[in-house]
Order: sequence, then C-alpha cells, then structure tokens
Amino acid sequence: MPISGTTTNYSGRTRDILITGAMNPRTSTPQPVALSFGKVSGYCAGVQKLVQRYIVLLNTVLGSQPDFKQFGTELHASLLSGKLSNPVEFQHTFNFANWSAVSTIKAWQLSNTAPVDEQLSTTTLVKFAINGDSISAEIKLTTMAGEDIVFVMPLPLE
Repeated sequence: MPISGTTTNYSGRTRDILITGAMNPRTSTPQPVALSFGKVSGYCAGVQKLVQRYIVLLNTVLGSQPDFKQFGTELHASLLSGKLSNPVEFQHTFNFANWSAVSTIKAWQLSNTAPVDEQLSTTTLVKFAINGDSISAEIKLTTMAGEDIVFVMPLPLE
C-alpha cells in the first residue's frame, strides 16, 4: 500500500543523512533498498527515516559498535556462519533478529518524541528468495500513523 500523504513541512523534525537510497512513498510495489556509503547523499525524514533506522539496526552486527554494545542484531553473524541450510532456518533467524530490532526501536520510542510517521508499529517478512550468495527479503513496515511501506532488502550469505 502506498503512503497516502507526504509532507514537505519539516519544521520541528530532525533529518538524517540518507544512506539507503530514496524511496517513493506513493508506489504500491516493493522498492529495493541497500546501504551505500561514499556517494553524494541527501537527507531523509518521515517514513524514509524510519525504514533507514530499521535497516541500519537490523544489519549492524550486535556488539560491533564499541560505545553501543547492545546496538544491532545477530542476523549477519547467523547468515555468514553458513549454518542456514534451509528456508525455515532463515525465516526463524530473520524473525528473531526482526524481534530484536523492533524491540529496540519501540524502547527508544517510549523515551523519545517523534512524529507518528517516524514511529514503528510492526514489521513483517512478506516473502524471501535465496539467490545463490544472497537472500532477497521483502519486508512490510507499518508506522504508528497506520501507513504501510514494502521494501526489498538484500542480505549476503557470504
């Protein structure tokens, strides 16, 4: 489902540097996202900022941030271990990492103020495909504003 309304009034909002690529909030088809660094980037706010926050948290290796040891998930460690031998194992591994990421974001939301389109309600793994050395995960994110956005995130297996 596309986002029904977007704003151009960012007064009172903070912006993040955009590192996941811009998404079109008005499209109903899943959109590809990937972390990219070293390029000219813009800013993001709203649902794009929430999607980016979730992607960064999900893809950060737990314990890899010296000053924030609890930041991240064990998703990449599990994927790169070579122990995922079937789709059911991937789904279980993803669901556990997803729960961890969502719990972290919701805990942050309890003690911080953000517009409802930057607050997370739920995320769901819609479907996935294993493509040799990577997995393509289609994820639906729902904001506290009730808007859904679906994106496709590549995950490495090597």
